Amino acid sequence: MNKINIIKNAKSIKMKILYSFIMFLLIVWGYAAYNYFQNEKLMENSQDIINEEVNILSMAYELSNSIDVRLAAARGYVLTGDSNYKNMFESYSQEALEIQQSLQQYEDFKEIEKTVSDAIEWSTIIQNDVFPLYDQGDIDGAIAMLASLDTRSNAIHDEYEAFAQMKDTEIKDRGINLANDMNSTKTI
Repeated sequence: MNKINIIKNAKSIKMKILYSFIMFLLIVWGYAAYNYFQNEKLMENSQDIINEEVNILSMAYELSNSIDVRLAAARGYVLTGDSNYKNMFESYSQEALEIQQSLQQYEDFKEIEKTVSDAIEWSTIIQNDVFPLYDQGDIDGAIAMLASLDTRSNAIHDEYEAFAQMKDTEIKDRGINLANDMNSTKTI
């Protein structure tokens, strides 16, 4: 009988060891799976920041700078009559229009749609009203009309800048959240 109990105990000990080993493997596999899916989520979020948020930020800054360059080009044209300034204005206007159209594909466009519309209208006024006045010889009228658009161009510039700064803050906040998620993944 003693021999039977020893064999039973041996089987029971083997089973306990085997059961413990299986449980250990399941915990390790579970931890590995959790880390894999967390890393996939982190990679997806970081790619989203790179592919979308940074693009939007870059476009907002480009549009902001474009307003400044176009205003300077328009001033240069009405003050000197040099057609290079007019060509520069038209070139930058075309680039701005392309950027504005690219920006429309993003959901964030709704936040800046009015500013884009105002910028298009501002550019159209300069091309259709200010430049023709100058071309017809009404230099003072062209200068006065352009000067009357200064407040508007400054407002558009400031709105683009504010939008860009908001996107910059969002990117930083998402980056901090990603870093925190990575730290929490490491500690689990």
